[in-house]
Order: sequence, then structure tokens, then C-alpha cells
Amino acid sequence: KQSYLKSKQSTRKTELVRSMLLKPDFLVHMTYASKSDLNMASKKTRGIVVCPRANASLAEGIPNVLQMMEMNISTKNRVSSLAKLTKETGLSGVVCSSEEIKLVREVCGKNFKIIVPGIRPEGSDKNDQKRIMTPKEAISLGADHLVIGRPITESKDPRKTAKEIVNSIR
Repeated sequence: KQSYLKSKQSTRKTELVRSMLLKPDFLVHMTYASKSDLNMASKKTRGIVVCPRANASLAEGIPNVLQMMEMNISTKNRVSSLAKLTKETGLSGVVCSSEEIKLVREVCGKNFKIIVPGIRPEGSDKNDQKRIMTPKEAISLGADHLVIGRPITESKDPRKTAKEIVNSIR
């Protein structure tokens, strides 16, 4: 929220409004935003997704993740509630862990986008990821987009690794 306020104070525009000046086709938003900013963005881009776990505060008037944790609201209920809220706000989808794909798909339906980080091809190092899944498993559960970083970027042959990953999904 501090960067949101600083941005608004110095430029008279929020970070989200400034990013929309670039006319993106797709936007992943992981920081504080007002409901009016999110509604504006949802009308101006082909897709916008948020990360309910990462957002300290999804929008004005909505309990932040830390408050929900302090109220002993389970991860499942937090993710479910925030994913539904994201959809109701008019946004395209969420970023969630592989463990949450099925839940988000059930509560938000097939047209809601699910982006999943922590995807690791069979036999890859976990690195610092705790909730991992193979590309094929994530797609079979309903993921729309996969975030596969280090297994490709740290590969001796990134192109070959990327092709192998695509072939593993087919």
C-alpha cells in the first residue's frame, strides 16, 4: 500500500493507472489496488489477474490476507473467497499454487484464468519451491498458464528444455 500511496502522491496516478498507459494485452497485478482501479483495468485489457495470496490488500474495504489469517480463516477459505471476489470485480483470473487449481476452478468456473507458478518438469530440482507440480499435472487439473522459470533459464539448453516441457504436456 505504501508504493500505491507514494505513486499516487508523486504522479497523481496509481501504479495500476500508470501501467494502463502502456496499453497491455494482459496484466498480472500483485499489489494494492482500489476497486475503481481494478474495474477500470478490467475494461481496458484483454485480461487481468491478481494473486490473492500475495496481495496484502486486494482492494479498499476487503480484509487483507494477514487479517484473514489472524481470524483463523483457512487457506482454502481465503483462496476461495478472494478468487470469487476477483471474479465478481470483473477480473480475468488469479495466480495460485498448484494445490489450489482445482478449488479455484470449482468456485470460479472454466472461463476464469488460472496462472500457476512453481511448475517443475519431472526430475527437476525443487529449489525454494514448496508447492510444486509437473506441467502435465497442472494442465490436467485446469491450469491455463504455467510459470516455469529456473528449469528453463538455468538449463544448459533452454530451447531444448522448453520443447521437452511442451511435449510432456501433449
